[in-house]
Amino acid sequence: MHPLQAEYWAALESADRVAALELVKRARVEGTSHPEIIDRLVVPAQARIGELWLSGEWDVEREHEATTINEGIVHWLGSFAPPPDPGRPLVVVACVETERHSLPALVIAEGLAGEGYRVDYLGGDPDPTHLVRAVVTTRPRAVLFSASLTSSLAGQKRVFAELRAFGIPVVVGGSAFGGDPDRALALGATAYAADLASACGCSRPCRGGSSRSRCPSRRPPTSRAPGSSSSAGCSPRAWSRGCVTAGAARRASRPGGPTSWGTSTTSWGAWPPRW
Repeated sequence: MHPLQAEYWAALESADRVAALELVKRARVEGTSHPEIIDRLVVPAQARIGELWLSGEWDVEREHEATTINEGIVHWLGSFAPPPDPGRPLVVVACVETERHSLPALVIAEGLAGEGYRVDYLGGDPDPTHLVRAVVTTRPRAVLFSASLTSSLAGQKRVFAELRAFGIPVVVGGSAFGGDPDRALALGATAYAADLASACGCSRPCRGGSSRSRCPSRRPPTSRAPGSSSSAGCSPRAWSRGCVTAGAARRASRPGGPTSWGTSTTSWGAWPPRW
C-alpha cells in the first residue's frame, strides 16, 4: 500500500474527517488530479470498507462513518468543477429504488460534471414517482441508474419502461449487473455502461443525430489493459468499459457480484457499495 493510501486509510479507521481532507488537499497540491485521487484513495478504501463490513469486522455504524467521509471527499473535489455551459446536455444520475449505496452514483455524477455535463444527482433510493415526474419535467439527455445489490433490481422494469415511453434513454451500471449488459437490457435499459468513459459516450448525441438519438451500439473493448480509461478526459476506470445497447448481440449471463460497482472512478462497480 502506498504511504498516502495508508495514511488515508488510518484517517478513515479513526473516523477522522479532518485528517482525510488534509491528505486529499496535500495530494492536490502535489499535482494529483481529482480522478486520480478518487481512483487511488477513495475507491480502494471503499472496497476495503465493504469487505470489513461483509466479514463482520466492522459494524454498520463504523461503515457509515467511513463511507460518509469518502462521500464528503468526492463532493469536495466536485466543488472545483467550473459551472457547466447552459448549452451542454443535462443528465440525471440516481440509484435505483431501494439501493442505498450511493457513492458509486455520486462518483459518476461528479465525473460527468467534471466533463462539462449539467448533472441532476438524486442520490440513493429515490422515490420512483418523484423521479419520473422530475425527469419528465426536465427532459434530460439520459437517466443514469446505479445498482450495487442484485436485490435492488427487482421492480425496476416498470420505472425504466415509463421513462423510455417518454423517449428518455435509460443507462445503467453497477456491480448488481455482474459486468453483463444482457442483464441490464433484460430489465429494459437502453444501454449498459461499465465506466465513466462509457457513461460519457452514452450521454452524448450520436453523430448527425439529435440530442436524444440512441446511444451508440458497441461492445466493451477487449484490447485495453485492465484499469485503463477508454477515452481521453474520462479517467475513472469502472463502468465496465463499454456502452452496450439493446441492439447488441446477446451474451450468456454471468452471476452477479457483491455489493459494489467497480473499483475506481472509471467504473461503477468494484466495492460494496459500488456503480
